[in-house]
Amino acid sequence: MKTTGYQVNWMALAVSCAVLAGRCFAGEAYLVVKISEMDRTADQQVMSATEFKELERVIQLERKLFPDAVRNAAKAWREDEFNKGTAFLGAMVVPRAIVGSPRRFPTQEKAEEQLNKDSELEGKKQARLQDRGGAKGRKDERTLKKESDISRAAELVKAKLDELVSGKGAPAAPAAPAAPAAGVKKVDDKPAVKRDEAVKAAVKAL
Repeated sequence: MKTTGYQVNWMALAVSCAVLAGRCFAGEAYLVVKISEMDRTADQQVMSATEFKELERVIQLERKLFPDAVRNAAKAWREDEFNKGTAFLGAMVVPRAIVGSPRRFPTQEKAEEQLNKDSELEGKKQARLQDRGGAKGRKDERTLKKESDISRAAELVKAKLDELVSGKGAPAAPAAPAAPAAGVKKVDDKPAVKRDEAVKAAVKAL
């Protein structure tokens, strides 16, 4: 059977359309990512695959700068009169981390649907725990105060960490040596006046 040029063109067009359709459907994936925050609470977010790669890069950088951020936060905490008599709970603050493996979805809508389902299940779980605990499940003032102090410490560390990540909190460059004052000579320079002239000046001053 002979194949005409007309038929060949239609076949090529069909193949091209199939390739283009495949590219359209193969869009960027969206992920449901669980993140452990600095105050040890967990949070879930929906983000694209590109945003997730950027998150991994930022978290890696945060880990390197975290010790400096804690030191800067501790100093700022001590200098704040509002915190007088309250210990800085920096040991309870930890770097952010990605928990487990993100779940992938073909569209943002599908990922957000899953996130909503997870939120509903978590809400029901917390409600059941509270009902079972009754009075025992209630937190006393001391526990609530500690949680508040940890949360404030985490916020302060985060602020200092953001400064370091953005470069605002980078260590200052070493100061250049001060220029000698006018009329002052370096050690290796010749004396400004001769010795006998200096003696005469000292005698006149008496």
